[in-house]
Amino acid sequence: MDQFQESEIRKLVNEWAPRILETRAVTPRQGGEGEKRRADVILSILKEIGVKDIKVITGNDRHKVSRPNVVGRFGFGEVTTWLVSHMDTIGVHKPLTALWND
Repeated sequence: MDQFQESEIRKLVNEWAPRILETRAVTPRQGGEGEKRRADVILSILKEIGVKDIKVITGNDRHKVSRPNVVGRFGFGEVTTWLVSHMDTIGVHKPLTALWND
């Protein structure tokens, strides 16, 4: 995978985002399982689109929960772009609008 056309980038973003975001990744501090499943989805996507240079760096937090990070390197040219993201999410709570009505 050496380069992408704009249409390919749009397609990848439109396909990636739903797959990644629909995968539950609630932080262990709020009773969730953490990022493992979401990291697996990201890893799968990177492999599907042909990224060859992929690393998964995993450490355990103080609760002994696996906290993986996925690093995929791809692209072309002299410019380097980093996409750094926090994979876990806060717990599921009432919608803010429900709180306004309380």
